[in-house]
Amino acid sequence: MKTGNIRTFLVFFAFMLATAGAGQETWALFGGLKEEIQKELDGNPFLKKEGIKLRVVEEKNGYVTIEMYEGSRELRQTIHVGVDVDKIEGILLAGLGEHARRSTNAIRKVLSYVRRIEGVKEVLLTAEDPRARARIFWKKARRLYIEEQYDQCIDQASKAVRADPEYASVYRQRATCYRGKKQYAAALKDLEKALALKNSSVSLRALAWLFATSSDPAYQNGDKAMKYAQKAEKLRNKKMPASSFHLRTMAAAHARAGDFSNVVKWQQQAIERLRERYTNSRRKNPTELSRQRFEKRLAAYRAEFESYKNHQAYQE
Repeated sequence: MKTGNIRTFLVFFAFMLATAGAGQETWALFGGLKEEIQKELDGNPFLKKEGIKLRVVEEKNGYVTIEMYEGSRELRQTIHVGVDVDKIEGILLAGLGEHARRSTNAIRKVLSYVRRIEGVKEVLLTAEDPRARARIFWKKARRLYIEEQYDQCIDQASKAVRADPEYASVYRQRATCYRGKKQYAAALKDLEKALALKNSSVSLRALAWLFATSSDPAYQNGDKAMKYAQKAEKLRNKKMPASSFHLRTMAAAHARAGDFSNVVKWQQQAIERLRERYTNSRRKNPTELSRQRFEKRLAAYRAEFESYKNHQAYQE
Protein backbone atom coordinates (compact mmCIF):
# COMPACT_ATOMS: atom_id res chain seq x y z
CA MET A 1 0.00 0.00 0.00
CA LYS A 2 1.37 3.44 -0.93
CA THR A 3 2.28 5.91 1.82
CA GLY A 4 -0.54 8.34 0.80
CA ASN A 5 -3.12 5.58 0.87
CA ILE A 6 -1.86 4.31 4.24
CA ARG A 7 -2.13 7.82 5.67
CA THR A 8 -5.68 8.22 4.33
CA PHE A 9 -6.72 4.84 5.73
CA LEU A 10 -5.28 5.63 9.17
CA VAL A 11 -7.10 8.98 9.29
CA PHE A 12 -10.38 7.31 8.30
CA PHE A 13 -9.83 4.50 10.85
CA ALA A 14 -9.11 7.03 13.58
CA PHE A 15 -12.30 8.88 12.64
CA MET A 16 -14.34 5.70 12.89
CA LEU A 17 -12.87 4.90 16.30
CA ALA A 18 -13.63 8.42 17.50
CA THR A 19 -17.24 8.22 16.36
CA ALA A 20 -17.90 4.61 17.38
CA GLY A 21 -20.84 4.51 19.74
CA ALA A 22 -21.79 8.05 18.84
CA GLY A 23 -25.06 6.69 17.39
CA GLN A 24 -27.07 9.41 15.73
CA GLU A 25 -24.08 11.70 15.19
CA THR A 26 -22.38 9.08 13.00
CA TRP A 27 -25.56 8.52 10.94
CA ALA A 28 -26.02 12.26 10.50
CA LEU A 29 -22.63 12.52 8.80
CA PHE A 30 -23.47 9.71 6.35
CA GLY A 31 -26.92 10.89 5.27
CA GLY A 32 -28.90 10.02 8.40
CA LEU A 33 -30.51 6.96 9.94
CA LYS A 34 -33.90 7.99 8.55
CA GLU A 35 -32.54 8.00 4.99
CA GLU A 36 -30.85 4.63 5.47
CA ILE A 37 -34.11 3.05 6.66
CA GLN A 38 -36.12 4.66 3.84
CA LYS A 39 -33.66 3.29 1.29
CA GLU A 40 -34.27 -0.21 2.63
CA LEU A 41 -38.05 0.26 2.56
CA ASP A 42 -38.04 1.58 -1.02
CA GLY A 43 -35.99 -1.30 -2.39
CA ASN A 44 -37.42 -4.22 -0.47
CA PRO A 45 -38.71 -6.98 -2.81
CA PHE A 46 -41.22 -8.39 -0.29
CA LEU A 47 -43.02 -5.04 -0.08
CA LYS A 48 -42.98 -4.53 -3.85
CA LYS A 49 -44.50 -7.96 -4.43
CA GLU A 50 -47.53 -7.10 -2.25
CA GLY A 51 -47.87 -3.53 -3.55
CA ILE A 52 -46.93 -2.04 -0.19
CA LYS A 53 -45.32 1.36 0.30
CA LEU A 54 -43.87 2.44 3.63
CA ARG A 55 -42.28 5.73 4.64
CA VAL A 56 -40.35 6.89 7.67
CA VAL A 57 -42.40 9.72 9.14
CA GLU A 58 -40.26 10.28 12.23
CA GLU A 59 -36.92 9.23 13.65
CA LYS A 60 -35.63 10.62 16.90
CA ASN A 61 -32.79 9.19 18.93
CA GLY A 62 -33.29 5.74 17.42
CA TYR A 63 -37.06 5.65 17.91
CA VAL A 64 -38.57 5.20 14.46
CA THR A 65 -42.15 5.61 13.26
CA ILE A 66 -42.96 4.05 9.88
CA GLU A 67 -46.24 4.66 8.06
CA MET A 68 -47.92 2.34 5.58
CA TYR A 69 -49.55 4.55 2.93
CA GLU A 70 -50.22 2.08 0.11
CA GLY A 71 -51.20 -1.57 0.10
CA SER A 72 -53.86 -3.72 1.74
CA ARG A 73 -56.74 -1.46 2.77
CA GLU A 74 -57.86 -3.99 5.38
CA LEU A 75 -54.44 -4.01 7.01
CA ARG A 76 -54.15 -0.22 6.95
CA GLN A 77 -57.48 0.10 8.75
CA THR A 78 -56.32 -2.42 11.33
CA ILE A 79 -53.04 -0.74 12.20
CA HIS A 80 -53.76 2.96 11.57
CA VAL A 81 -53.75 3.69 15.32
CA GLY A 82 -50.19 2.32 15.56
CA VAL A 83 -48.66 -0.99 16.55
CA ASP A 84 -45.26 -1.88 17.93
CA VAL A 85 -43.26 -4.04 15.55
CA ASP A 86 -42.92 -6.65 18.29
CA LYS A 87 -46.71 -7.08 18.25
CA ILE A 88 -47.19 -7.36 14.51
CA GLU A 89 -47.27 -11.16 14.75
CA GLY A 90 -50.51 -10.81 16.69
CA ILE A 91 -52.15 -9.09 13.73
CA LEU A 92 -51.88 -12.35 11.81
CA LEU A 93 -54.33 -13.84 14.29
CA ALA A 94 -56.86 -11.03 13.90
CA GLY A 95 -58.92 -12.79 11.25
CA LEU A 96 -57.57 -10.81 8.31
CA GLY A 97 -58.06 -11.80 4.68
CA GLU A 98 -55.40 -13.56 2.64
CA HIS A 99 -53.99 -10.39 1.07
CA ALA A 100 -53.76 -8.65 4.43
CA ARG A 101 -52.03 -11.70 5.93
CA ARG A 102 -49.45 -11.79 3.12
CA SER A 103 -48.92 -8.06 3.55
CA THR A 104 -48.42 -8.50 7.29
CA ASN A 105 -45.78 -11.17 6.66
CA ALA A 106 -43.97 -8.94 4.18
CA ILE A 107 -43.96 -6.00 6.60
CA ARG A 108 -42.82 -8.23 9.47
CA LYS A 109 -39.82 -9.39 7.44
CA VAL A 110 -38.66 -5.94 6.45
CA LEU A 111 -39.23 -4.38 9.87
CA SER A 112 -37.33 -7.20 11.51
CA TYR A 113 -34.40 -6.20 9.31
CA VAL A 114 -34.88 -2.52 10.16
CA ARG A 115 -34.71 -3.38 13.85
CA ARG A 116 -31.21 -4.77 13.29
CA ILE A 117 -29.89 -1.57 11.70
CA GLU A 118 -27.34 0.07 13.97
CA GLY A 119 -28.84 2.98 15.85
CA VAL A 120 -32.47 1.73 15.77
CA LYS A 121 -33.92 1.23 19.23
CA GLU A 122 -37.64 0.83 18.58
CA VAL A 123 -39.95 0.74 15.58
CA LEU A 124 -43.62 1.79 15.59
CA LEU A 125 -45.77 0.96 12.57
CA THR A 126 -48.75 3.14 11.72
CA ALA A 127 -50.93 3.42 8.63
CA GLU A 128 -52.73 6.15 6.79
CA ASP A 129 -56.45 5.57 7.37
CA PRO A 130 -57.86 5.22 3.82
CA ARG A 131 -61.37 6.27 4.85
CA ALA A 132 -60.15 9.44 6.56
CA ARG A 133 -57.97 10.34 3.57
CA ALA A 134 -60.83 9.70 1.14
CA ARG A 135 -63.12 11.99 3.11
CA ILE A 136 -60.63 14.86 2.75
CA PHE A 137 -60.86 14.66 -1.05
CA TRP A 138 -64.61 13.99 -0.87
CA LYS A 139 -65.23 17.22 1.04
CA LYS A 140 -63.16 19.17 -1.47
CA ALA A 141 -65.19 17.64 -4.31
CA ARG A 142 -68.46 18.66 -2.64
CA ARG A 143 -67.29 22.27 -2.37
CA LEU A 144 -66.12 22.33 -5.99
CA TYR A 145 -69.48 20.97 -7.16
CA ILE A 146 -71.29 23.83 -5.42
CA GLU A 147 -68.90 26.24 -7.14
CA GLU A 148 -69.68 24.48 -10.46
CA GLN A 149 -66.01 23.66 -11.03
CA TYR A 150 -66.86 20.24 -12.38
CA ASP A 151 -63.48 19.20 -13.81
CA GLN A 152 -61.74 19.90 -10.52
CA CYS A 153 -64.65 18.25 -8.72
CA ILE A 154 -64.10 15.05 -10.75
CA ASP A 155 -60.36 15.22 -10.06
CA GLN A 156 -60.82 15.45 -6.28
CA ALA A 157 -63.52 12.78 -6.26
CA SER A 158 -61.23 10.49 -8.28
CA LYS A 159 -58.51 11.00 -5.67
CA ALA A 160 -61.05 9.98 -3.02
CA VAL A 161 -61.84 6.82 -5.00
CA ARG A 162 -58.14 5.94 -5.25
CA ALA A 163 -57.67 6.58 -1.54
CA ASP A 164 -60.51 4.22 -0.58
CA PRO A 165 -62.00 2.26 -3.49
CA GLU A 166 -64.40 0.48 -1.11
CA TYR A 167 -66.14 3.69 0.01
CA ALA A 168 -69.54 4.01 -1.71
CA SER A 169 -69.95 7.72 -0.87
CA VAL A 170 -67.01 8.82 -3.00
CA TYR A 171 -68.43 7.11 -6.09
CA ARG A 172 -71.74 8.90 -5.53
CA GLN A 173 -69.93 12.21 -5.20
CA ARG A 174 -68.01 11.65 -8.42
CA ALA A 175 -71.27 10.70 -10.13
CA THR A 176 -72.68 14.06 -9.02
CA CYS A 177 -69.67 15.78 -10.56
CA TYR A 178 -70.17 13.87 -13.82
CA ARG A 179 -73.84 14.87 -13.83
CA GLY A 180 -72.74 18.49 -13.65
CA LYS A 181 -70.95 17.95 -16.96
CA LYS A 182 -73.87 15.96 -18.42
CA GLN A 183 -71.64 12.88 -18.58
CA TYR A 184 -74.43 10.49 -17.70
CA ALA A 185 -72.72 7.26 -18.77
CA ALA A 186 -69.85 7.89 -16.34
CA ALA A 187 -72.28 8.98 -13.62
CA LEU A 188 -74.39 5.85 -14.05
CA LYS A 189 -71.32 3.62 -13.84
CA ASP A 190 -70.25 5.22 -10.55
CA LEU A 191 -73.74 5.00 -9.06
CA GLU A 192 -74.00 1.32 -9.94
CA LYS A 193 -70.60 0.78 -8.30
CA ALA A 194 -71.76 2.62 -5.17
CA LEU A 195 -74.89 0.47 -5.00
CA ALA A 196 -72.83 -2.71 -5.45
CA LEU A 197 -70.60 -1.69 -2.55
CA LYS A 198 -73.51 -0.80 -0.28
CA ASN A 199 -77.20 -1.33 -0.92
CA SER A 200 -78.43 1.96 0.52
CA SER A 201 -81.42 4.22 -0.02
CA VAL A 202 -78.97 7.04 -0.79
CA SER A 203 -77.55 5.24 -3.84
CA LEU A 204 -81.01 4.14 -4.93
CA ARG A 205 -82.28 7.72 -4.77
CA ALA A 206 -79.30 8.92 -6.77
CA LEU A 207 -80.05 6.38 -9.51
CA ALA A 208 -83.74 7.36 -9.51
CA TRP A 209 -82.76 11.01 -9.80
CA LEU A 210 -80.47 10.36 -12.79
CA PHE A 211 -83.16 8.53 -14.77
CA ALA A 212 -85.79 11.11 -13.77
CA THR A 213 -83.91 14.34 -14.51
CA SER A 214 -81.26 13.61 -17.13
CA SER A 215 -81.14 16.17 -19.94
CA ASP A 216 -80.08 13.38 -22.32
CA PRO A 217 -83.16 11.57 -23.69
CA ALA A 218 -81.14 8.35 -23.79
CA TYR A 219 -81.12 8.34 -19.97
CA GLN A 220 -84.66 9.62 -19.35
CA ASN A 221 -86.53 6.58 -18.14
CA GLY A 222 -89.67 6.81 -16.03
CA ASP A 223 -89.86 3.08 -15.35
CA LYS A 224 -86.30 2.90 -14.00
CA ALA A 225 -86.75 6.13 -12.06
CA MET A 226 -89.83 4.69 -10.37
CA LYS A 227 -88.18 1.35 -9.71
CA TYR A 228 -85.23 2.88 -7.87
CA ALA A 229 -87.40 5.46 -6.08
CA GLN A 230 -89.73 2.77 -4.75
CA LYS A 231 -86.79 0.65 -3.60
CA ALA A 232 -85.36 3.68 -1.83
CA GLU A 233 -88.71 4.26 -0.11
CA LYS A 234 -88.79 0.67 1.15
CA LEU A 235 -85.21 0.83 2.38
CA ARG A 236 -85.18 4.21 4.10
CA ASN A 237 -85.43 4.53 7.86
CA LYS A 238 -89.15 5.00 8.56
CA LYS A 239 -88.43 6.12 12.12
CA MET A 240 -87.12 9.39 10.72
CA PRO A 241 -89.07 11.85 8.56
CA ALA A 242 -88.27 11.63 4.86
CA SER A 243 -85.43 13.91 3.83
CA SER A 244 -85.91 16.79 1.40
CA PHE A 245 -83.92 14.93 -1.24
CA HIS A 246 -86.03 11.81 -0.80
CA LEU A 247 -89.26 13.79 -1.28
CA ARG A 248 -87.70 15.64 -4.20
CA THR A 249 -86.68 12.37 -5.85
CA MET A 250 -90.12 10.85 -5.41
CA ALA A 251 -91.62 13.90 -7.10
CA ALA A 252 -89.11 13.78 -9.99
CA ALA A 253 -89.56 10.03 -10.56
CA HIS A 254 -93.37 10.23 -10.67
CA ALA A 255 -93.21 13.24 -12.96
CA ARG A 256 -90.92 11.41 -15.38
CA ALA A 257 -93.34 8.48 -15.31
CA GLY A 258 -96.22 10.86 -16.13
CA ASP A 259 -98.02 10.55 -12.78
CA PHE A 260 -98.54 14.11 -11.48
CA SER A 261 -101.21 13.30 -8.87
CA ASN A 262 -98.94 13.94 -5.85
CA VAL A 263 -95.88 15.54 -7.45
CA VAL A 264 -96.61 19.15 -6.46
CA LYS A 265 -97.43 18.12 -2.89
CA TRP A 266 -94.16 16.18 -2.54
CA GLN A 267 -92.13 19.04 -3.97
CA GLN A 268 -93.74 21.51 -1.57
CA GLN A 269 -92.87 19.19 1.31
CA ALA A 270 -89.31 18.91 0.00
CA ILE A 271 -88.92 22.70 0.01
CA GLU A 272 -90.34 22.94 3.54
CA ARG A 273 -88.05 20.16 4.79
CA LEU A 274 -85.04 21.84 3.19
CA ARG A 275 -85.82 25.13 4.92
CA GLU A 276 -86.41 23.41 8.27
CA ARG A 277 -83.05 21.72 8.10
CA TYR A 278 -81.21 24.92 7.28
CA THR A 279 -83.08 26.85 10.00
CA ASN A 280 -82.11 24.23 12.57
CA SER A 281 -78.49 24.21 11.40
CA ARG A 282 -78.22 28.01 11.76
CA ARG A 283 -78.34 27.54 15.52
CA LYS A 284 -74.99 25.76 15.19
CA ASN A 285 -73.30 28.64 13.34
CA PRO A 286 -73.25 27.19 9.80
CA THR A 287 -70.33 27.88 7.50
CA GLU A 288 -70.43 30.00 4.36
CA LEU A 289 -70.27 26.77 2.39
CA SER A 290 -73.45 25.46 4.02
CA ARG A 291 -75.22 28.73 3.23
CA GLN A 292 -74.17 28.51 -0.41
CA ARG A 293 -75.27 24.89 -0.56
CA PHE A 294 -78.69 25.80 0.86
CA GLU A 295 -79.25 28.66 -1.59
CA LYS A 296 -78.19 26.55 -4.55
CA ARG A 297 -80.52 23.73 -3.53
CA LEU A 298 -83.44 26.03 -2.79
CA ALA A 299 -83.17 27.62 -6.24
CA ALA A 300 -83.15 24.17 -7.85
CA TYR A 301 -86.14 22.98 -5.79
CA ARG A 302 -88.13 26.03 -6.86
CA ALA A 303 -87.28 25.49 -10.53
CA GLU A 304 -88.50 21.90 -10.25
CA PHE A 305 -91.68 23.08 -8.55
CA GLU A 306 -92.49 25.41 -11.46
CA SER A 307 -92.05 22.53 -13.93
CA TYR A 308 -94.38 20.28 -11.97
CA LYS A 309 -97.10 22.94 -11.75
CA ASN A 310 -97.13 22.89 -15.56
CA HIS A 311 -97.22 19.07 -15.59
CA GLN A 312 -93.73 18.88 -17.04
CA ALA A 313 -90.98 16.54 -15.89
CA TYR A 314 -87.93 18.40 -14.64
CA GLN A 315 -84.55 17.95 -16.28
CA GLU A 316 -81.19 19.28 -15.23
